[in-house]
Amino acid sequence: MDEDSITKIILNTYDYVEQYIDPAAPGGKEHIGYIVDRTGFEEYKNWAMKDVQLPEIAEVYTPVYWKGVKY
Repeated sequence: MDEDSITKIILNTYDYVEQYIDPAAPGGKEHIGYIVDRTGFEEYKNWAMKDVQLPEIAEVYTPVYWKGVKY
């Protein structure tokens, strides 16, 4: 990964959280894992990778599955 891609993924993740955070969450805070569980990993990945140009050597796995709830 290159620095620009990492920065863009982080900024995109902030946008994703702003879009999907539960406004009723205690203190207005919610763990990102809960948001990903609610929206599905593919939705998160779509937001995170928006306008990101990865180097050719980078590999993006799909689907990602951690033996939990499968979307």
